[in-house]
Parts: sequence; C-alpha cells; structure tokens
Amino acid sequence: MAARGLALAAEAAGESERAFEILGDARIRCNRLADPNVWLEAYILDAQCELGRRHGHPDTVFWVELMGSLTSRTGMKELMVRSLLHAEALGDDSAGQTARLLGAEIGNPALADLLAR
Repeated sequence: MAARGLALAAEAAGESERAFEILGDARIRCNRLADPNVWLEAYILDAQCELGRRHGHPDTVFWVELMGSLTSRTGMKELMVRSLLHAEALGDDSAGQTARLLGAEIGNPALADLLAR
C-alpha cells in the first residue's frame, strides 16, 4: 500500500514513468507469496488504470481488463465498479451503464461521486 502512495506522489511530482515502475513492482511484490493479497493487487491495478488513463500508457487497456477480471471473479464489487468506470473512460459506454447499476447498491460517498461524473 505504501508503494501505491509513493507512485501517486511520484506522479504528482511529474515523474510519471517512475510512478509506473513503482506500481509494477508493487504488483509483483504483493503476488510473491503463496497466499497473495488479492485485494491489494486490485487496489494497485486501480492506480495503474488511473495513471495509465491520465498519461496514455499503452498497457492501460490490459490493466483495466485484468482489474475487471480479478474483481469480478473475487467478488470485490466496489473495485469492480471502479474497473468498469475505467473501461467507460476508455470508450466502453456499456461498462459505464453497468457500473452505475452495480454502484447503486454500494453505500460509499466517494464511489457515488465517481459515478455522478
């Protein structure tokens, strides 16, 4: 989780390439153990998708698809909604509709703000 914060700080300082390196390393590290932290991987993917969209990173579509697959098969509804919002931002209008339907069931004001955009 600290690496996610460091990556966002690097991006804010204008070091977007460094931010992507930190996030990539963080995903590798959270999956090294026999019992990986799946939620943490999805949380890191969310940051990769966000930064990827902002900077036009060529792997963004892959990250969005990976995040969607991971969150749907593990039942992480809020992060699934966020992956659908990333897909919508990349041009998939049906993903946005699905995100709003699923997100209506989740009581998180921060997510509601994202859905209202």
